[in-house]
Amino acid sequence: SFDDLRSAVHACPVATASTSGINALSRLPSASSTFGAATPPVVPDSVSELQVFFFGEGAAKYAAPATRVKALDAHRASMVCKDKNDFILFEPLEDAVRANKRVVVTAPLEGTQAMRSAQAYYATSLAQWLCEEKVDGAGRPYGQTRDEEPTLRKKFSRAQILAILRFGGCDGAAR
Repeated sequence: SFDDLRSAVHACPVATASTSGINALSRLPSASSTFGAATPPVVPDSVSELQVFFFGEGAAKYAAPATRVKALDAHRASMVCKDKNDFILFEPLEDAVRANKRVVVTAPLEGTQAMRSAQAYYATSLAQWLCEEKVDGAGRPYGQTRDEEPTLRKKFSRAQILAILRFGGCDGAAR
């Protein structure tokens, strides 16, 4: 639940300027932990329906243009993040851009106005969201990470998810 995510984010002992105080998965209860699963969930491979942009410390290093993951300049990042809050922490993303914190911007692939419907998230919040396992109708995890963008409900490709996990500090959280 969002309350669990929010409390895990605020309780995290490892805080850096680039991660906004979130150390992915170090505190999150895994849905599979109840069943004693020791292997990380699998990142599904889907056809990408999104463009992904990184902003903040290390954005250019983690960007992978061949997989539709690019670095975003400060001006465009501040325009996209204006009046938006993170979906887990509810912190203003405009302030995050000014502080050069890691932010992920997602936009639909189609159309010239795609950036108008762009969404923005702290990199760590989105990485944690994507690390969580999908569940079936009965609420049982089935070993795959989420692969949908939380607001637009469009699919990320496997390469995009892995790039977001690395940028958000969750490298190794899924296979």
